[in-house]
Amino acid sequence: MSTIDDLKEAFADESQASVRYLTFARKAREEGREDVAEIFENAAMDELGHAQRDLELIQGVSKTEDNLQSAIYGEAAEYINKYPDFIEKALEENNIDAVNAFKEAADNQQLHSERFMETLSSINKQS
Repeated sequence: MSTIDDLKEAFADESQASVRYLTFARKAREEGREDVAEIFENAAMDELGHAQRDLELIQGVSKTEDNLQSAIYGEAAEYINKYPDFIEKALEENNIDAVNAFKEAADNQQLHSERFMETLSSINKQS
């Protein structure tokens, strides 16, 4: 594996850890454990910083217009290509909670894509 491959793996791992720790913090807070929630949140912010650094090192950040285009492509790929397959599989397995989660995520991805497109269009009109 190359260094870029390692950075991509590190980016994925750090991103997932950040989300995992934020989710753990929310649960700790629900259980009245503010002290534990703060520890998880601090760790999550550290992991997020690592993920951002890794993304920059793999040249995944560019000028704003290019970042918007990348975001549009990524969001569309998820709601058009990935989530329909996820929903179909969850339906086959009769996992209704997963079906609902995937449908909600797909709808959100589409909204994000549309917002990014509107923003990019607005920027292009200003230029």
